[in-house]
Amino acid sequence: MIDGVIRFFVLIIPTCIFIEVIVRLHTVRKAQHMLRLVNRSLKVIASKKISEHWKEKVLLAYSRKIMGLTIVVFLCVVAALLGALAALALEWKAFLSSTRFMTWFDHKDAIISSCLIAVAYGWVRARVCERALFRT
Repeated sequence: MIDGVIRFFVLIIPTCIFIEVIVRLHTVRKAQHMLRLVNRSLKVIASKKISEHWKEKVLLAYSRKIMGLTIVVFLCVVAALLGALAALALEWKAFLSSTRFMTWFDHKDAIISSCLIAVAYGWVRARVCERALFRT
């Protein structure tokens, strides 16, 4: 029981850092823009009014934009993960260095706790900052 509580409190800072980096890099906006491009390209594919020649040209442009945004979103998530992992490693080194690093977090409760912390932090941050995280 105590081990789970300690694990929960150790996960608070890295999870909050992860959410902050995601928000500061506007990752959600970029992912939403990518989704809009995907929807537009699906409309182009389904359209009977556009010739195959123009569909090829338009879809090529859309695919380039989608690929670029995919890479950017991926790099944003990697940056957020690296920030959270750095904070987690510092906490582990400072407090729990007798236990193996990944073994200590190889529990379902760590993943569930991190998800709950992320949802709670995102909700509180949206209310305190008076703006939604997912607004465009």
